[in-house]
Amino acid sequence: MNRGPAGPRYASIAVPIPLRRQLTYRVPDDWRDLPAAGDRVRVPLGSRHVVATVVEPQVPGPGGDVRVKPIAERLEGLPTLPGELLELTRFVSDYYLCSWGEAIESALPPQSSPGRPRRRVVRIGTEPAMLAQRAERQRALLERLDRVGGVLGWEQLDEPARRGARALVKRGVVAIEDIDDDQAVDPGGTAQQAEPGPQPTPAQQAVLGELYPVIDGRSFETFLLYGATGSGKTEVYLRAAERTLNAGRSVIYLVPEIGLTPLLLNTISKRFPGQAVVMHSARSPRERLAAWHSVRRGDTRLVVGTRSAIFAPVHDLGLVVIDEEQDSSYKQDETPRYNGRDLAVVRAQATQAVVLMGSATPALETFRHAKAGRYRLLRLGGRVASRPLAEVVRVDMRETYRASGEVQVLSPVLIEELRACLERGDQALVLRNRRGWSVALFCPTCGERVQCGRCSLTLTWHRSASRLRCHACGFETEKPEECARCGSADLKLIGEGSERVEDLLEQVLPGARIARMDRDTVRRKGAQAAMLHRFAAGEIDVLVGTQMIAKGHDFHRVTVVGVLSADQSLGLPDFRAGERTFQLLTQVAGRAGRGDRVGRVIVQAFDPDHPVVRLAAEQDYERFYEREIRYRATLRYPPVTALVNLIVRDADELRCRGWARSLADALRRQERGRLILAGPGPAPIERIKSRWRQQILVRMAGRRRLVRAVDAALSEVEGEVPRGAIQVDVDPLSVL
Repeated sequence: MNRGPAGPRYASIAVPIPLRRQLTYRVPDDWRDLPAAGDRVRVPLGSRHVVATVVEPQVPGPGGDVRVKPIAERLEGLPTLPGELLELTRFVSDYYLCSWGEAIESALPPQSSPGRPRRRVVRIGTEPAMLAQRAERQRALLERLDRVGGVLGWEQLDEPARRGARALVKRGVVAIEDIDDDQAVDPGGTAQQAEPGPQPTPAQQAVLGELYPVIDGRSFETFLLYGATGSGKTEVYLRAAERTLNAGRSVIYLVPEIGLTPLLLNTISKRFPGQAVVMHSARSPRERLAAWHSVRRGDTRLVVGTRSAIFAPVHDLGLVVIDEEQDSSYKQDETPRYNGRDLAVVRAQATQAVVLMGSATPALETFRHAKAGRYRLLRLGGRVASRPLAEVVRVDMRETYRASGEVQVLSPVLIEELRACLERGDQALVLRNRRGWSVALFCPTCGERVQCGRCSLTLTWHRSASRLRCHACGFETEKPEECARCGSADLKLIGEGSERVEDLLEQVLPGARIARMDRDTVRRKGAQAAMLHRFAAGEIDVLVGTQMIAKGHDFHRVTVVGVLSADQSLGLPDFRAGERTFQLLTQVAGRAGRGDRVGRVIVQAFDPDHPVVRLAAEQDYERFYEREIRYRATLRYPPVTALVNLIVRDADELRCRGWARSLADALRRQERGRLILAGPGPAPIERIKSRWRQQILVRMAGRRRLVRAVDAALSEVEGEVPRGAIQVDVDPLSVL
C-alpha cells in the first residue's frame, strides 16, 4: 500500500503477553508502505523488545499528547499466518480468554537455528541379503524397511537397530543418507506406487455413502463415526481423505498421541505415497519449520499430526479427520488452553469443509451433539469380519487378598492367562496407569508420606534411577534413611507403578521378552516409535505401560490384555472421573482379539461391580452415556452446562486467597448473579511449583454468555490481580 497523506500512521499489534487487548504502535516515517496484516515485527515493550504480529495495519492514533512508540523493525522472512488462520487465532483469543498474541504464537512454527542434517536409512537393491543366523537385528531391520517402502528416519531406530544399519551398509544392502529438512521425507517410508486399500465392508460402504455427497458438495458438516474398537474406522478416514484429495482439496488428519503417528504413517505412505507431512511438537524446530513451509507453499495437501496441526496452513481445506475424538490430549494444558477437536469444527465451518470425528467411546459432549442432530451420527457397528469383541473377566482383588493374606499386584487369573498366551505364541498388553516403582514412601509409625517440598503431592520412587521424583514439578531427591517427622527408620514403599509391574512380570514369566512403555522409557526422540515397531515385529512378548499402550494401536497378535487397579481413578475429585475411566478401560480392552483369535481381557479391581467398571467390561457405551448424562444433569455439570475453571496462583498463600476472593466477588456481579460459583477454595492440588492455588468453578447454561461474563470479571480485577496469576480454562477436561 502506498503511503497516504503526510502525518503519523499507526498499527494495531498483537503482543504475546497475557494482555487481553492489542497495543498501538507508530509506523516509522521512513517506511514507504504500511505493514500487512500478519506481518511479523519487533516492537519495544517496557525495557525489552519482543516479536509480535500486525493485526490491523492502519488504526486511528490515540489523540492528544500521548507519545506512541514506533515499531522497531519489520522482520522479513519469518513465517506469517494467512488471513484464515489469523481469524482462527482471533477466535481462540476471544473464546479461550487469552491474548491474541499468545494465540498467534501457538499457531506459528518455532524458529530454528542451523543444526545437523537429518538422516535416513534407505534400502538399496531388492535381493535378499545373506545374513548370519545370529544377525537378528539386521534381519529385523530389513523386514521393517520392506514393510514401509524402503525408507526409515534415523530417529525411528533405537541404538541396536542403528548398529544393524551400519553393518548392512558394509554389505551394500542399505545406505545411510544425510538430507536437508526441505528434502526430508517424513517417517513412514516413501512407497512409489499407491497400494489399494481393502474392499470396504457393507457397513463402511454405508457410511461412505453418506460422507461422499457432502465432500463432493464442498459444504460444511460435522460427522461422528461411532463404532466398536476394531470396526474399521481408519479405512473410512482414509477413503474420505482420498475422495477429498482427488477433488483437489486438502486434508488434516488429527491423532491424539505423537506415538500413534509412526504406525499410521506406514499405512498412509502406502496409500498416499509422498503426499503426507507430519506436524507435532516432538519434531525438531527445523523439521517443524520445513513441514510448515511445505504446507504453506502448497507442496503438501495431507497433514498428519496432533492438536497443533489444526493450525496447518493448508490451501483449500476440505476435510478434518479427528481420530479418538474423546481423548484429553486434544486439549492443550497451557495458554492458550484450546481444544483441537472443537477448533476443527470452527475452522471447517469457515472453509466449508467436512469434519469427521470418530470413537468407540465418544466424549459426552460429542454424543449429545449427535443425538441432538447438531452432528450427523454414522454408526459403523461391530468389528470387521464379524470378529467378536474380547471377552472381559472382572477379578475381585478383595477375594485375592482374602485367599492369600496380602495385597497382590498380579492376580493368579492374570498370571495364568499370560502364560497360556505366551505358550500359544501370542502377545499381551498389561496396563498400569501410574509410572515409577512405588507411588509413595510411607512411615507406618506416624503415617507421614514423603512429599515434594514444592508441591502438595507425594514423591514417587523410581528404582532404576534410585530417586524419589515429583511428577508435577520434576523435583527429585534420594530416599531418606528415616522419617523427617518422627525419626523412624521403618519406611515402606506402597503402591505399585509400571516399573515394578515390569519387574514382577519378569519374575512370573521367565524367558518372556518384556518391555515397558511409559514417559520414563520413551523420553528420547523416536524411542516410542521404535518400541512400537519392535512390538509389531514380534520382538516383544509382553508390553507393560501406562495409557500410552491403550490408544489406537492395531496389533493382531495381542490376545490378552491385563488391566491393573482398574477402579483407582474413580476416586479422583473430578466430575469426569467416571467418563475417563470408562473410556480408558474400553479402549485398552479393544486392543485384544483384533486378529483371527478371540481376545481376553482381565480387569483387576477392588470394586469390580462399580457401574462404570461393569459397563466398561460389557463395552456398552450407550448405557454408560444414559447413566452419566443423568448424573451430569442432576449436578448441572457439562455438557448440560458450560464450565470455566479459574485457578489463582501465587507464592504467598494469603495474597493468593485475597485475589481469589476479589475475583469471585467480581464474578458474582456478572449476569445479575445468575452464574453458578463453586469456590473460591483450595484447588484439589493446593500447591504446585511453590505456588499456592485457589480454585473457582463457574457454570452457566449459555456458553458465550458465560465466557463474556468471565472476561468482564477479569477486566474488573485487572488493576488488583495480575493477569498472569490467573489460569483460565474454558471447557476444562480436568478440574484437578
